[in-house]
Amino acid sequence: MSVGFFIVGAVIFAFYMYFTLWNIVHSSKKQREENYPNVPKEETKIGKTLDKIFIKEEETEK
Repeated sequence: MSVGFFIVGAVIFAFYMYFTLWNIVHSSKKQREENYPNVPKEETKIGKTLDKIFIKEEETEK
């Protein structure tokens, strides 16, 4: 029974960590777009990194 609790806790923790990190990335991307609308994403280092991450995710969703 305690192994079952451990597995359930690990799954809940994994979901929590995934959505926490997703929220951080999503919020920083949105904030960058709102605060610097005239700066192309290609000119920023984080823009290149985020584009690589999100373009892969968007392609898999389609």
